[in-house]
Amino acid sequence: MSVRAATIVLVSAFVLVVHAQQPPRDAPHPTTGSGSIRGRVVAADTGDALRKARIMASAEGARVDPVFSDADGRFQFVNLPAGRYVLSAAKAGFATTKYGARRTLEQPIAIDVADRAAVDGVDIRMPRGGVITGRVVDDLGDPMMLVNVTAGRLVRTGGRARVVTAGSSMTDDLGEYRISGLTAGSYIVSTPGMAMVLGAGVSSASAPVFYPGGASLTQAQPVAVHAGDEVPSIDFTLTPQRMPRLSVTVTDANAAPVSGLVFITQLARTSFGPIDTMQSFGIEGGGPTTIPQRPGDWIFIAQGTQGSAIVPLVVGSDDASLNLVLSKGGRLSGDVVFEGANAAPAGQVVLESVIADLPADFRAAAVVGDMKRDRTFEMTTLAGPREFRLRTAPPGWVLKSLTVQGRSLLDGPVEFKGGENLTGVQAVLTNRRSPLSGTVIDRDKAPVRVYSLLVFPEDRTLLRNPSRWIRWVRPDQNGRFLVDDLLPGDYLAIALDDVDEAEWLNADYLERMRLRATRVTLGTGEPQTITLEIASTP
Repeated sequence: MSVRAATIVLVSAFVLVVHAQQPPRDAPHPTTGSGSIRGRVVAADTGDALRKARIMASAEGARVDPVFSDADGRFQFVNLPAGRYVLSAAKAGFATTKYGARRTLEQPIAIDVADRAAVDGVDIRMPRGGVITGRVVDDLGDPMMLVNVTAGRLVRTGGRARVVTAGSSMTDDLGEYRISGLTAGSYIVSTPGMAMVLGAGVSSASAPVFYPGGASLTQAQPVAVHAGDEVPSIDFTLTPQRMPRLSVTVTDANAAPVSGLVFITQLARTSFGPIDTMQSFGIEGGGPTTIPQRPGDWIFIAQGTQGSAIVPLVVGSDDASLNLVLSKGGRLSGDVVFEGANAAPAGQVVLESVIADLPADFRAAAVVGDMKRDRTFEMTTLAGPREFRLRTAPPGWVLKSLTVQGRSLLDGPVEFKGGENLTGVQAVLTNRRSPLSGTVIDRDKAPVRVYSLLVFPEDRTLLRNPSRWIRWVRPDQNGRFLVDDLLPGDYLAIALDDVDEAEWLNADYLERMRLRATRVTLGTGEPQTITLEIASTP
Protein backbone atom coordinates (compact mmCIF):
# COMPACT_ATOMS: atom_id res chain seq x y z
CA MET A 1 0.00 0.00 0.00
CA SER A 2 1.36 3.43 -0.87
CA VAL A 3 1.90 6.15 1.75
CA ARG A 4 -0.88 8.20 0.17
CA ALA A 5 -3.33 5.31 0.27
CA ALA A 6 -2.36 4.41 3.80
CA THR A 7 -2.89 8.03 4.85
CA ILE A 8 -6.42 8.09 3.52
CA VAL A 9 -7.31 4.74 5.09
CA LEU A 10 -5.88 5.52 8.50
CA VAL A 11 -7.44 8.95 8.91
CA SER A 12 -10.87 8.19 7.51
CA ALA A 13 -11.50 4.87 9.30
CA PHE A 14 -11.80 6.42 12.79
CA VAL A 15 -15.33 6.02 14.07
CA LEU A 16 -16.69 2.84 12.57
CA VAL A 17 -15.86 0.12 10.10
CA VAL A 18 -19.02 -0.85 8.25
CA HIS A 19 -19.05 -4.40 6.97
CA ALA A 20 -21.01 -4.26 3.69
CA GLN A 21 -22.06 -7.45 2.00
CA GLN A 22 -21.90 -7.22 -1.75
CA PRO A 23 -24.85 -8.69 -3.66
CA PRO A 24 -24.14 -11.80 -5.70
CA ARG A 25 -23.30 -11.22 -9.32
CA ASP A 26 -26.06 -13.54 -10.49
CA ALA A 27 -28.97 -12.96 -8.12
CA PRO A 28 -31.23 -15.98 -7.67
CA HIS A 29 -34.81 -15.88 -8.90
CA PRO A 30 -37.40 -14.99 -6.26
CA THR A 31 -38.65 -18.00 -4.34
CA THR A 32 -42.36 -18.80 -4.54
CA GLY A 33 -44.95 -20.36 -2.29
CA SER A 34 -48.60 -20.05 -1.33
CA GLY A 35 -48.61 -17.52 1.52
CA SER A 36 -49.35 -13.80 1.48
CA ILE A 37 -48.95 -10.64 3.58
CA ARG A 38 -51.19 -7.60 3.22
CA GLY A 39 -51.11 -4.29 5.01
CA ARG A 40 -50.79 -0.53 4.88
CA VAL A 41 -48.05 2.05 5.26
CA VAL A 42 -49.09 5.11 7.28
CA ALA A 43 -47.47 8.15 8.86
CA ALA A 44 -46.76 7.52 12.54
CA ASP A 45 -47.87 10.99 13.66
CA THR A 46 -51.09 11.43 11.65
CA GLY A 47 -52.08 7.96 10.47
CA ASP A 48 -52.32 9.25 6.89
CA ALA A 49 -51.73 6.74 4.12
CA LEU A 50 -48.32 6.90 2.47
CA ARG A 51 -48.19 6.09 -1.23
CA LYS A 52 -45.18 4.90 -3.19
CA ALA A 53 -43.36 3.64 -0.12
CA ARG A 54 -40.95 0.83 -0.99
CA ILE A 55 -41.58 -2.27 1.14
CA MET A 56 -39.08 -5.12 1.50
CA ALA A 57 -39.80 -8.59 2.91
CA SER A 58 -36.93 -10.80 4.06
CA ALA A 59 -36.77 -14.30 5.50
CA GLU A 60 -34.04 -16.90 5.78
CA GLY A 61 -33.83 -18.90 2.56
CA ALA A 62 -36.31 -16.72 0.66
CA ARG A 63 -35.76 -13.95 -1.87
CA VAL A 64 -38.72 -11.64 -2.34
CA ASP A 65 -39.00 -8.75 -4.79
CA PRO A 66 -39.94 -5.40 -3.19
CA VAL A 67 -43.40 -3.89 -3.67
CA PHE A 68 -44.75 -0.31 -3.51
CA SER A 69 -47.76 0.99 -1.62
CA ASP A 70 -50.72 2.31 -3.62
CA ALA A 71 -52.63 5.60 -3.22
CA ASP A 72 -54.29 4.26 -0.07
CA GLY A 73 -50.98 3.09 1.38
CA ARG A 74 -51.89 -0.55 0.80
CA PHE A 75 -49.41 -3.23 -0.22
CA GLN A 76 -49.32 -6.99 -0.58
CA PHE A 77 -46.83 -9.79 -0.99
CA VAL A 78 -48.15 -12.95 -2.64
CA ASN A 79 -46.75 -16.39 -3.46
CA LEU A 80 -44.60 -16.39 -0.33
CA PRO A 81 -43.00 -19.61 0.89
CA ALA A 82 -43.65 -20.48 4.53
CA GLY A 83 -41.28 -18.62 6.83
CA ARG A 84 -40.70 -15.88 9.38
CA TYR A 85 -40.59 -12.49 7.63
CA VAL A 86 -39.31 -9.05 8.58
CA LEU A 87 -40.85 -6.11 6.69
CA SER A 88 -39.20 -2.74 6.18
CA ALA A 89 -40.44 0.40 4.41
CA ALA A 90 -38.55 3.34 2.91
CA LYS A 91 -39.85 6.67 1.62
CA ALA A 92 -38.32 10.11 1.13
CA GLY A 93 -38.95 12.39 4.08
CA PHE A 94 -39.43 9.47 6.49
CA ALA A 95 -37.10 7.29 8.49
CA THR A 96 -36.63 3.79 7.10
CA THR A 97 -38.82 1.65 9.32
CA LYS A 98 -39.08 -2.04 10.19
CA TYR A 99 -42.50 -3.38 11.13
CA GLY A 100 -43.01 -3.09 14.88
CA ALA A 101 -39.83 -1.05 15.48
CA ARG A 102 -40.05 2.59 16.52
CA ARG A 103 -36.33 3.33 16.32
CA THR A 104 -33.42 2.33 14.10
CA LEU A 105 -31.84 -0.15 16.52
CA GLU A 106 -35.05 -1.56 18.01
CA GLN A 107 -35.83 -5.20 17.24
CA PRO A 108 -38.67 -5.61 14.69
CA ILE A 109 -41.77 -7.77 14.99
CA ALA A 110 -41.51 -10.81 12.73
CA ILE A 111 -44.47 -12.14 10.75
CA ASP A 112 -45.00 -15.90 10.67
CA VAL A 113 -46.43 -17.09 7.35
CA ALA A 114 -47.62 -20.68 6.98
CA ASP A 115 -48.37 -22.54 3.75
CA ARG A 116 -51.50 -21.17 2.07
CA ALA A 117 -51.91 -18.65 4.93
CA ALA A 118 -52.98 -15.04 4.36
CA VAL A 119 -51.69 -12.55 6.95
CA ASP A 120 -53.67 -9.30 6.83
CA GLY A 121 -53.77 -6.04 8.79
CA VAL A 122 -50.03 -5.44 8.91
CA ASP A 123 -49.64 -1.69 9.42
CA ILE A 124 -46.17 -0.15 9.13
CA ARG A 125 -46.10 3.18 10.94
CA MET A 126 -43.33 5.38 9.57
CA PRO A 127 -42.00 8.30 11.65
CA ARG A 128 -40.98 11.42 9.83
CA GLY A 129 -37.26 11.56 9.37
CA GLY A 130 -35.14 13.99 11.29
CA VAL A 131 -32.38 15.95 9.55
CA ILE A 132 -28.99 17.28 10.62
CA THR A 133 -27.41 19.96 8.43
CA GLY A 134 -24.26 22.00 8.62
CA ARG A 135 -21.17 23.25 6.89
CA VAL A 136 -17.50 22.23 6.87
CA VAL A 137 -14.80 24.86 6.32
CA ASP A 138 -11.03 25.01 6.67
CA ASP A 139 -9.09 27.23 9.04
CA LEU A 140 -9.42 30.16 6.61
CA GLY A 141 -13.19 29.80 6.38
CA ASP A 142 -13.17 28.35 2.86
CA PRO A 143 -15.67 25.53 2.14
CA MET A 144 -14.31 21.99 2.00
CA MET A 145 -15.70 19.57 -0.58
CA LEU A 146 -16.11 15.79 -0.31
CA VAL A 147 -15.72 15.64 3.46
CA ASN A 148 -17.73 12.81 4.99
CA VAL A 149 -19.87 13.71 8.00
CA THR A 150 -21.53 10.94 10.02
CA ALA A 151 -24.28 10.79 12.63
CA GLY A 152 -23.93 7.79 14.92
CA ARG A 153 -25.74 6.21 17.84
CA LEU A 154 -23.87 5.06 20.95
CA VAL A 155 -24.36 1.41 21.84
CA ARG A 156 -22.90 -0.39 24.85
CA THR A 157 -22.15 -4.11 24.90
CA GLY A 158 -20.68 -5.70 27.99
CA GLY A 159 -19.69 -2.31 29.37
CA ARG A 160 -17.97 -1.22 26.15
CA ALA A 161 -19.33 1.49 23.87
CA ARG A 162 -19.23 1.81 20.11
CA VAL A 163 -20.66 4.27 17.62
CA VAL A 164 -23.05 2.75 15.08
CA THR A 165 -23.43 4.91 12.00
CA ALA A 166 -27.07 5.86 11.41
CA GLY A 167 -26.52 8.25 8.50
CA SER A 168 -23.84 10.14 6.61
CA SER A 169 -23.37 12.77 3.94
CA MET A 170 -20.57 14.23 1.82
CA THR A 171 -20.12 17.98 1.64
CA ASP A 172 -20.86 19.76 -1.66
CA ASP A 173 -19.03 22.63 -3.36
CA LEU A 174 -20.34 25.02 -0.69
CA GLY A 175 -19.04 22.79 2.08
CA GLU A 176 -22.61 21.95 3.07
CA TYR A 177 -23.93 18.54 4.11
CA ARG A 178 -27.36 17.13 4.92
CA ILE A 179 -27.96 13.88 6.84
CA SER A 180 -31.62 12.88 6.51
CA GLY A 181 -33.93 10.01 7.45
CA LEU A 182 -32.91 9.90 11.12
CA THR A 183 -35.21 8.51 13.80
CA ALA A 184 -35.69 10.51 16.97
CA GLY A 185 -32.76 10.23 19.36
CA SER A 186 -29.33 11.56 20.29
CA TYR A 187 -26.45 11.38 17.81
CA ILE A 188 -22.69 11.78 17.86
CA VAL A 189 -21.89 13.91 14.80
CA SER A 190 -18.33 13.83 13.54
CA THR A 191 -16.04 14.07 10.58
CA PRO A 192 -12.83 12.03 10.28
CA GLY A 193 -11.09 14.91 8.56
CA MET A 194 -9.06 14.68 5.38
CA ALA A 195 -5.57 13.46 4.58
CA MET A 196 -3.25 15.22 2.15
CA VAL A 197 0.19 14.53 0.71
CA LEU A 198 1.86 17.90 0.18
CA GLY A 199 4.91 16.68 -1.71
CA ALA A 200 8.43 15.68 -0.75
CA GLY A 201 6.97 13.03 1.51
CA VAL A 202 5.36 15.58 3.83
CA SER A 203 1.92 14.54 5.06
CA SER A 204 -0.71 16.83 6.45
CA ALA A 205 -4.20 16.21 7.67
CA SER A 206 -7.17 17.90 9.21
CA ALA A 207 -7.74 16.15 12.51
CA PRO A 208 -11.03 14.41 13.26
CA VAL A 209 -13.61 16.71 14.82
CA PHE A 210 -16.51 15.74 17.06
CA TYR A 211 -19.29 18.26 17.42
CA PRO A 212 -19.13 20.90 18.86
CA GLY A 213 -15.43 20.99 18.04
CA GLY A 214 -13.56 18.48 20.16
CA ALA A 215 -10.64 16.46 18.86
CA SER A 216 -11.72 13.22 20.56
CA LEU A 217 -14.84 11.32 21.51
CA THR A 218 -14.35 12.37 25.12
CA GLN A 219 -15.34 15.89 24.03
CA ALA A 220 -18.34 14.89 21.92
CA GLN A 221 -21.68 16.50 22.70
CA PRO A 222 -24.73 14.52 21.54
CA VAL A 223 -27.10 16.25 19.14
CA ALA A 224 -30.81 15.70 19.91
CA VAL A 225 -33.04 15.02 16.91
CA HIS A 226 -36.84 14.92 16.99
CA ALA A 227 -39.05 13.24 14.39
CA GLY A 228 -39.57 15.49 11.38
CA ASP A 229 -37.33 18.27 12.70
CA GLU A 230 -34.23 19.73 11.08
CA VAL A 231 -31.28 20.54 13.31
CA PRO A 232 -29.22 23.20 11.48
CA SER A 233 -25.78 24.72 11.96
CA ILE A 234 -23.92 21.63 13.14
CA ASP A 235 -20.74 23.09 11.67
CA PHE A 236 -17.11 22.00 11.62
CA THR A 237 -13.80 23.74 11.10
CA LEU A 238 -10.97 21.48 9.95
CA THR A 239 -7.50 22.74 10.73
CA PRO A 240 -4.57 21.21 8.79
CA GLN A 241 -1.74 19.95 10.94
CA ARG A 242 1.41 18.01 10.30
CA MET A 243 0.99 14.36 11.11
CA PRO A 244 3.90 12.60 12.85
CA ARG A 245 5.28 9.84 10.63
CA LEU A 246 5.68 6.33 11.93
CA SER A 247 8.07 3.90 10.23
CA VAL A 248 6.85 0.34 10.78
CA THR A 249 8.83 -2.86 10.13
CA VAL A 250 7.94 -6.51 10.70
CA THR A 251 10.52 -9.21 11.45
CA ASP A 252 10.55 -12.76 12.74
CA ALA A 253 12.20 -13.88 15.98
CA ASN A 254 15.59 -14.02 14.15
CA ALA A 255 15.30 -10.39 12.97
CA ALA A 256 14.66 -11.46 9.36
CA PRO A 257 12.17 -9.21 7.52
CA VAL A 258 8.78 -10.81 6.81
CA SER A 259 5.49 -9.66 5.35
CA GLY A 260 2.55 -9.07 7.64
CA LEU A 261 -0.80 -7.44 8.16
CA VAL A 262 -0.89 -4.73 10.82
CA PHE A 263 -3.98 -3.72 12.78
CA ILE A 264 -4.14 -0.64 14.97
CA THR A 265 -6.70 0.12 17.65
CA GLN A 266 -7.19 2.86 20.20
CA LEU A 267 -9.58 2.82 23.13
CA ALA A 268 -10.99 6.28 23.80
CA ARG A 269 -12.27 6.68 27.36
CA THR A 270 -15.48 8.67 27.61
CA SER A 271 -18.16 9.43 30.18
CA PHE A 272 -20.26 6.66 28.60
CA GLY A 273 -17.48 4.06 28.57
CA PRO A 274 -14.52 3.14 26.34
CA ILE A 275 -15.18 3.56 22.62
CA ASP A 276 -13.47 1.39 20.05
CA THR A 277 -11.63 2.57 16.95
CA MET A 278 -9.59 0.57 14.47
CA GLN A 279 -7.58 0.69 11.24
CA SER A 280 -5.26 -1.60 9.26
CA PHE A 281 -2.60 -1.80 6.54
CA GLY A 282 -0.24 -4.34 4.99
CA ILE A 283 3.56 -4.51 4.98
CA GLU A 284 5.43 -6.33 2.22
CA GLY A 285 8.85 -7.91 2.79
CA GLY A 286 9.14 -6.53 6.29
CA GLY A 287 8.97 -2.90 5.23
CA PRO A 288 9.69 -0.30 6.32
CA THR A 289 6.29 1.22 5.62
CA THR A 290 5.92 4.82 6.68
CA ILE A 291 2.49 6.06 7.65
CA PRO A 292 1.11 9.26 9.16
CA GLN A 293 -0.26 8.46 12.60
CA ARG A 294 -2.26 10.64 14.96
CA PRO A 295 -0.76 11.18 18.42
CA GLY A 296 -2.24 9.04 21.17
CA ASP A 297 -2.10 5.68 22.92
CA TRP A 298 -2.34 2.87 20.38
CA ILE A 299 -2.16 -0.91 20.26
CA PHE A 300 -0.46 -2.47 17.22
CA ILE A 301 -1.25 -6.07 16.27
CA ALA A 302 0.76 -7.77 13.52
CA GLN A 303 -0.01 -11.13 11.95
CA GLY A 304 1.93 -13.16 9.41
CA THR A 305 3.03 -16.65 8.54
CA GLN A 306 5.76 -16.44 11.18
CA GLY A 307 3.39 -15.64 14.02
CA SER A 308 1.91 -12.57 15.64
CA ALA A 309 2.79 -9.61 17.84
CA ILE A 310 0.89 -7.25 20.14
CA VAL A 311 2.68 -4.00 21.02
CA PRO A 312 1.30 -0.90 22.81
CA LEU A 313 2.77 2.38 21.56
CA VAL A 314 2.40 6.02 22.59
CA VAL A 315 2.64 8.25 19.51
CA GLY A 316 3.73 11.81 20.22
CA SER A 317 4.31 14.80 17.99
CA ASP A 318 7.70 13.60 16.68
CA ASP A 319 8.43 11.02 13.99
CA ALA A 320 9.08 7.55 15.34
CA SER A 321 9.79 3.97 14.33
CA LEU A 322 8.33 0.66 15.43
CA ASN A 323 9.56 -2.89 14.85
CA LEU A 324 6.96 -5.62 15.28
CA VAL A 325 8.61 -8.96 16.07
CA LEU A 326 6.47 -11.95 15.20
CA SER A 327 6.56 -14.97 17.46
CA LYS A 328 4.90 -18.32 17.04
CA GLY A 329 2.67 -17.75 20.04
CA GLY A 330 0.47 -20.44 21.45
CA ARG A 331 -1.35 -23.33 19.81
CA LEU A 332 -4.74 -24.86 20.51
CA SER A 333 -6.11 -28.03 18.96
CA GLY A 334 -8.87 -30.51 19.53
CA ASP A 335 -12.05 -32.15 18.27
CA VAL A 336 -15.57 -31.03 17.39
CA VAL A 337 -18.34 -33.10 18.96
CA PHE A 338 -21.93 -32.92 17.74
CA GLU A 339 -24.90 -33.42 20.04
CA GLY A 340 -27.84 -34.23 17.83
CA ALA A 341 -28.59 -35.48 14.34
CA ASN A 342 -27.20 -34.37 10.97
CA ALA A 343 -23.70 -33.36 11.99
CA ALA A 344 -22.10 -30.70 9.80
CA PRO A 345 -19.54 -31.64 7.13
CA ALA A 346 -15.98 -30.32 7.05
CA GLY A 347 -15.63 -26.60 6.43
CA GLN A 348 -19.08 -25.66 7.75
CA VAL A 349 -17.88 -25.18 11.33
CA VAL A 350 -15.35 -22.44 12.03
CA LEU A 351 -14.15 -21.46 15.50
CA GLU A 352 -12.35 -18.19 16.06
CA SER A 353 -10.18 -16.52 18.67
CA VAL A 354 -10.20 -12.75 19.12
CA ILE A 355 -8.04 -10.55 21.30
CA ALA A 356 -9.90 -9.62 24.48
CA ASP A 357 -10.65 -5.94 25.17
CA LEU A 358 -10.42 -5.00 21.51
CA PRO A 359 -13.32 -3.81 19.36
CA ALA A 360 -16.21 -6.24 19.04
CA ASP A 361 -16.03 -5.98 15.24
CA PHE A 362 -12.26 -6.50 15.09
CA ARG A 363 -12.81 -9.71 13.14
CA ALA A 364 -9.92 -9.17 10.72
CA ALA A 365 -7.40 -9.83 13.51
CA ALA A 366 -9.05 -13.09 14.55
CA VAL A 367 -7.34 -16.48 14.45
CA VAL A 368 -9.68 -19.10 12.98
CA GLY A 369 -9.81 -22.88 13.18
CA ASP A 370 -11.73 -24.71 10.46
CA MET A 371 -13.14 -28.14 11.24
CA LYS A 372 -11.44 -30.76 9.06
CA ARG A 373 -12.89 -33.98 7.66
CA ASP A 374 -11.87 -35.91 10.76
CA ARG A 375 -13.65 -33.24 12.87
CA THR A 376 -10.42 -31.85 14.30
CA PHE A 377 -9.42 -28.18 14.37
CA GLU A 378 -6.31 -26.18 15.14
CA MET A 379 -5.44 -22.57 15.96
CA THR A 380 -1.88 -21.24 15.95
CA THR A 381 -0.06 -17.93 16.54
CA LEU A 382 -2.21 -17.19 19.59
CA ALA A 383 -0.86 -14.24 21.58
CA GLY A 384 -2.22 -12.10 24.37
CA PRO A 385 -5.56 -12.43 26.17
CA ARG A 386 -7.91 -14.40 23.89
CA GLU A 387 -11.64 -15.01 23.76
CA PHE A 388 -13.09 -17.93 21.81
CA ARG A 389 -16.39 -18.15 19.97
CA LEU A 390 -18.19 -19.80 17.09
CA ARG A 391 -17.84 -17.89 13.82
CA THR A 392 -19.70 -20.19 11.40
CA ALA A 393 -22.07 -23.13 11.78
CA PRO A 394 -25.03 -24.55 9.88
CA PRO A 395 -28.47 -23.19 10.87
CA GLY A 396 -29.74 -24.63 14.12
CA TRP A 397 -26.34 -25.42 15.64
CA VAL A 398 -24.88 -23.48 18.58
CA LEU A 399 -21.66 -23.79 20.57
CA LYS A 400 -22.52 -25.47 23.87
CA SER A 401 -19.04 -25.69 25.39
CA LEU A 402 -15.33 -25.38 24.68
CA THR A 403 -13.25 -27.14 27.31
CA VAL A 404 -9.79 -28.52 28.01
CA GLN A 405 -9.28 -30.89 30.96
CA GLY A 406 -12.62 -29.75 32.41
CA ARG A 407 -11.77 -26.04 32.15
CA SER A 408 -14.12 -23.80 30.15
CA LEU A 409 -12.52 -21.51 27.55
CA LEU A 410 -15.69 -19.57 26.74
CA ASP A 411 -16.72 -17.30 29.59
CA GLY A 412 -13.47 -15.44 30.20
CA PRO A 413 -10.21 -14.52 28.42
CA VAL A 414 -7.37 -17.06 28.14
CA GLU A 415 -3.85 -15.61 28.32
CA PHE A 416 -1.24 -16.76 25.79
CA LYS A 417 2.30 -15.60 26.54
CA GLY A 418 4.01 -17.74 23.91
CA GLY A 419 4.83 -21.42 23.57
CA GLU A 420 1.61 -22.76 25.07
CA ASN A 421 0.25 -25.92 23.44
CA LEU A 422 -3.31 -26.72 24.51
CA THR A 423 -4.28 -30.13 23.14
CA GLY A 424 -7.35 -32.26 23.69
CA VAL A 425 -9.71 -29.28 23.47
CA GLN A 426 -13.30 -30.36 22.96
CA ALA A 427 -15.78 -28.10 21.15
CA VAL A 428 -19.33 -29.34 21.67
CA LEU A 429 -21.98 -28.15 19.23
CA THR A 430 -25.63 -28.94 19.79
CA ASN A 431 -28.92 -28.59 18.01
CA ARG A 432 -30.78 -29.82 21.09
CA ARG A 433 -31.94 -26.40 22.08
CA SER A 434 -34.55 -25.49 24.66
CA PRO A 435 -37.33 -23.44 23.03
CA LEU A 436 -39.15 -20.95 25.26
CA SER A 437 -42.47 -19.65 23.97
CA GLY A 438 -45.49 -17.90 25.38
CA THR A 439 -47.74 -14.88 25.57
CA VAL A 440 -47.98 -11.68 27.59
CA ILE A 441 -50.96 -10.23 29.45
CA ASP A 442 -51.64 -6.96 31.25
CA ARG A 443 -52.87 -6.49 34.84
CA ASP A 444 -56.45 -7.11 33.72
CA LYS A 445 -55.43 -10.44 32.13
CA ALA A 446 -56.02 -9.02 28.65
CA PRO A 447 -53.56 -10.20 25.96
CA VAL A 448 -50.76 -7.84 24.94
CA ARG A 449 -49.63 -8.03 21.32
CA VAL A 450 -46.87 -5.42 21.19
CA TYR A 451 -44.02 -5.68 23.70
CA SER A 452 -40.37 -6.63 24.14
CA LEU A 453 -39.09 -9.73 25.92
CA LEU A 454 -35.71 -9.88 27.64
CA VAL A 455 -34.27 -13.25 28.67
CA PHE A 456 -30.97 -13.36 30.57
CA PRO A 457 -29.13 -15.88 32.80
CA GLU A 458 -29.77 -15.96 36.52
CA ASP A 459 -26.03 -16.48 37.08
CA ARG A 460 -24.49 -12.99 37.01
CA THR A 461 -21.08 -14.32 35.95
CA LEU A 462 -22.51 -15.43 32.58
CA LEU A 463 -23.36 -11.82 31.71
CA ARG A 464 -19.70 -11.31 30.82
CA ASN A 465 -20.47 -13.10 27.55
CA PRO A 466 -23.75 -11.41 26.54
CA SER A 467 -23.99 -12.72 22.98
CA ARG A 468 -24.21 -16.32 24.29
CA TRP A 469 -26.74 -15.83 27.04
CA ILE A 470 -28.89 -12.70 26.57
CA ARG A 471 -31.82 -12.41 24.15
CA TRP A 472 -34.10 -9.52 23.19
CA VAL A 473 -37.14 -10.88 21.37
CA ARG A 474 -40.24 -9.28 19.84
CA PRO A 475 -43.48 -11.21 19.37
CA ASP A 476 -45.03 -12.27 16.09
CA GLN A 477 -48.07 -10.57 14.60
CA ASN A 478 -50.33 -12.51 16.98
CA GLY A 479 -48.48 -11.45 20.13
CA ARG A 480 -46.74 -14.78 20.70
CA PHE A 481 -43.01 -14.93 21.42
CA LEU A 482 -40.46 -17.64 20.70
CA VAL A 483 -36.85 -17.91 21.86
CA ASP A 484 -35.40 -20.95 20.13
CA ASP A 485 -31.62 -20.62 20.47
CA LEU A 486 -31.01 -20.85 24.21
CA LEU A 487 -28.81 -23.40 25.93
CA PRO A 488 -30.18 -25.29 28.94
CA GLY A 489 -29.95 -23.41 32.22
CA ASP A 490 -31.65 -21.08 34.68
CA TYR A 491 -32.90 -17.81 33.16
CA LEU A 492 -34.89 -14.72 34.07
CA ALA A 493 -37.58 -13.46 31.68
CA ILE A 494 -39.38 -10.12 31.66
CA ALA A 495 -41.82 -8.48 29.24
CA LEU A 496 -41.57 -4.69 28.85
CA ASP A 497 -43.24 -1.89 26.94
CA ASP A 498 -39.86 -0.69 25.76
CA VAL A 499 -36.19 -1.68 25.88
CA ASP A 500 -33.19 0.61 25.69
CA GLU A 501 -31.50 -0.53 22.49
CA ALA A 502 -28.20 1.04 23.54
CA GLU A 503 -28.04 -0.66 26.95
CA TRP A 504 -29.80 -4.04 26.90
CA LEU A 505 -26.59 -6.10 26.60
CA ASN A 506 -25.15 -4.71 29.84
CA ALA A 507 -25.22 -6.24 33.30
CA ASP A 508 -26.06 -2.99 35.08
CA TYR A 509 -29.13 -2.47 32.89
CA LEU A 510 -30.36 -6.03 33.39
CA GLU A 511 -29.79 -5.81 37.13
CA ARG A 512 -32.65 -3.30 37.31
CA MET A 513 -34.96 -6.01 35.90
CA ARG A 514 -33.87 -8.86 38.17
CA LEU A 515 -36.36 -8.52 41.02
CA ARG A 516 -39.36 -8.17 38.66
CA ALA A 517 -38.39 -10.96 36.25
CA THR A 518 -39.76 -14.52 36.22
CA ARG A 519 -37.39 -17.44 36.80
CA VAL A 520 -37.41 -20.09 34.06
CA THR A 521 -35.44 -23.34 34.03
CA LEU A 522 -34.79 -24.79 30.58
CA GLY A 523 -33.87 -28.43 30.18
CA THR A 524 -32.14 -30.03 27.21
CA GLY A 525 -34.54 -30.20 24.29
CA GLU A 526 -37.54 -29.57 26.55
CA PRO A 527 -39.90 -26.92 25.09
CA GLN A 528 -41.52 -24.70 27.68
CA THR A 529 -44.49 -22.33 27.40
CA ILE A 530 -45.15 -19.50 29.87
CA THR A 531 -47.41 -16.50 30.31
CA LEU A 532 -45.89 -13.27 31.61
CA GLU A 533 -47.50 -10.10 32.93
CA ILE A 534 -46.06 -7.03 31.27
CA ALA A 535 -43.89 -4.85 33.52
CA SER A 536 -43.36 -1.11 33.35
CA THR A 537 -40.12 0.05 31.77
CA PRO A 538 -37.66 1.27 34.44
